[in-house]
Amino acid sequence: MRRSRRHLLLSLFIVFAWGLGWLALWTVSFYLTGNGQQATLLLPQGVQLALLILLARRYWPALFIPVIGMLGWLWQQQLMTEPVMLLSPFLSAVPALLVQGYWHRFTLYWQRLSLLMAAIT
Repeated sequence: MRRSRRHLLLSLFIVFAWGLGWLALWTVSFYLTGNGQQATLLLPQGVQLALLILLARRYWPALFIPVIGMLGWLWQQQLMTEPVMLLSPFLSAVPALLVQGYWHRFTLYWQRLSLLMAAIT
């Protein structure tokens, strides 16, 4: 299979899988908090940061597309009242870029897990 076709298929899979996963995490967070904005920042944001760190940068647009679409829909449905929340996926890219610079220096599993947990918290 060609590299471009494989990249396209993986990106399409990431868009659908992460879109459904983000919505499920947001629903659980909304049940726990009762606030749409806090629900956006609770579970989905942490998992997105972990995915941004673990995936190659060429797949980042596939992570941003469904989140921005759903955040726009939530803002339209007035479950989020601040339009600045639409920037939250891009704000998580800053620590992901910093951590990815150190990621390959650590070779042991516990070192990478510690770095990932430190970045998320």
